[in-house]
This record gives sequence, structure tokens and C-alpha cells, in this order.
Amino acid sequence: MVLGDQLDAYIIDLRSDDEFSNIEGIASLVEKMIKTKKNLIFLLVHMLIKLSLLLPTATTIVERVFFCYAYCQE
Repeated sequence: MVLGDQLDAYIIDLRSDDEFSNIEGIASLVEKMIKTKKNLIFLLVHMLIKLSLLLPTATTIVERVFFCYAYCQE
């Protein structure tokens, strides 16, 4: 369980780092990770966070495609 182990280490690391004490959202978390290069250390966690940012947009696009396909047919 590589992701679980990395996530545990990530949480411990961030709790001990003062730079991450004033994070206001997931987008600012990603920005701070990139600035401190923790995205390279915790690659799987970074990819999971990016997926959580991308998923709502992808879901909306897929819903629109299905709606148009179902109702825009002649």
C-alpha cells in the first residue's frame, strides 16, 4: 500500500512544517507543495490532489456531452 504509506508520511511532514500552517484551500495547498518541492517528494499524494481538482470539471464536461447527445439528436 504505497499511497497509504506516502499519505501518512505526508500528513506528518506537513504538520511539522510551519509554511503549511496558513493554507486556505486545496489550490493553495498545491501551490505551496510546488513552491517547496514537496510535489516531487510526495508524488502520489500530489497526483491525488490534482485529480481531486480535475474531477469536478471532467464530470461536468461528460454530463454536457451526454445531455447534448440525448437531446440534440434530430
